[in-house]
Amino acid sequence: MWRFCMASDNICIDLHVHSRFSRDSILSVEQIVRKYSKEDIIPVICDHNSLEGSKNVNPLMKTISNDVPNILAEEITTSEGEIIGIFLSDEIIPFKSARETIKEIHNQGGLVILPHPFDQFRKKCLADISREALINQIDVIEGYNSRNLSKRSDETAIAYAKQFNKPVSAGSDAHTPFEIGNAWTEMELFGDPKEFLCNLEKAVYFHKPSGFGVHAITKMVKLVRS
Repeated sequence: MWRFCMASDNICIDLHVHSRFSRDSILSVEQIVRKYSKEDIIPVICDHNSLEGSKNVNPLMKTISNDVPNILAEEITTSEGEIIGIFLSDEIIPFKSARETIKEIHNQGGLVILPHPFDQFRKKCLADISREALINQIDVIEGYNSRNLSKRSDETAIAYAKQFNKPVSAGSDAHTPFEIGNAWTEMELFGDPKEFLCNLEKAVYFHKPSGFGVHAITKMVKLVRS
């Protein structure tokens, strides 16, 4: 098995992946698990408005390694844009306000990740006014997203995280097999959300852009499934 992580007691984790339970993803559960088995990068499944991807993928990865954390995650559509909740126990109903959605994530003991906050080419980024109003309730800023078409989007997100003393995450935002692992975080093992946040502050990152073509694929998938 090829290991990307430099330290044997660390894990490599891609904190933003979509399975077929997202309407715009072609990634099957089996493909995701095979990719993990081959490359040893743990994918956190953050399907749109669904926990089903996490629930299906996590137990299969656990049979390969006990180092795989059981993180249930969801990319939730709020009335003001998208928010990721990780360490969830229950699915969160979409289309509520961002403030109410964040409150529900925290009530479950979960953490809030703000995905692709400064990507000008996406319509579902959390609105600027909401981000500014809720920044103290956001736990992590996604600083690296392989689907961002502009390098400046990542740079702005990283600077924003530094301004508000927030840890940064890296995610491929994969919707196709060849995207998984285009962005990942190397960090120490963690046992709970608090330790995750602490270890994330000491993490190192790998990132490469996935290119424009992957967006065309997901648009076609949406059309076929609509």
